[in-house]
Amino acid sequence: MTKIKVLYIDDEKDNLLAFRSAYRRIFDVYIAETIDLAKAILNETPIEVVISDQRMPDMTGVEFFESIIDLYPNPIRILLTGYSDIKAVEDAINKGEVYRFINKPWNEFELKVTIENAYQLYHLREQNNKLANKYQKVFSESSDAVLVLDSKGRIIDFNRAAIAMFETIKLNLTLSYFSDYINNDEELKFITKKICEEGILDNYECKISPKVGHKKICLISANKICNN
Repeated sequence: MTKIKVLYIDDEKDNLLAFRSAYRRIFDVYIAETIDLAKAILNETPIEVVISDQRMPDMTGVEFFESIIDLYPNPIRILLTGYSDIKAVEDAINKGEVYRFINKPWNEFELKVTIENAYQLYHLREQNNKLANKYQKVFSESSDAVLVLDSKGRIIDFNRAAIAMFETIKLNLTLSYFSDYINNDEELKFITKKICEEGILDNYECKISPKVGHKKICLISANKICNN
């Protein structure tokens, strides 16, 4: 089983050694005593969870996280703070996009569980990114009209083929209701019920009625991609 890649930054060498000693058997541990070394590791290694002490000489942990967001947005960030660092916690929420805060000295089991949970979030984000890339490829390459609806049935994204099919412009299609383009109430009820209850609709023939132009017979296939 592949170990979670964890980077820990702290200017106190004893803390670094204690961390490596506690977790090197269960995680792939990287340690850094300086910000420059931490950034070098991030540049060379696909780190999944990064942990930083808040109080360091060159910059705070929050400032470090803020400085790496653009270049290394994927690692999940955990901040180690003292009980008196309330302002650091507030800043981390707003600036550093920190997943969790752990008080020093850390509890070995609590920190282990937090790292494992952070990795689960990392893994979910990676899966979502892959789906998003695939989704964008479908959008850009498909000659079929592709629509994305929100939970209220509003059109929130679409490709060029959809604009052509609805004989409209991007501004008019954005946030319009898909139901507005289907005049037959029975057809609309069937489509809505099928997607809501079964999560899928496959090649259903119906008439689309653009607000301008002629009605068109088309085949609708749909997948529910969110449970909310």
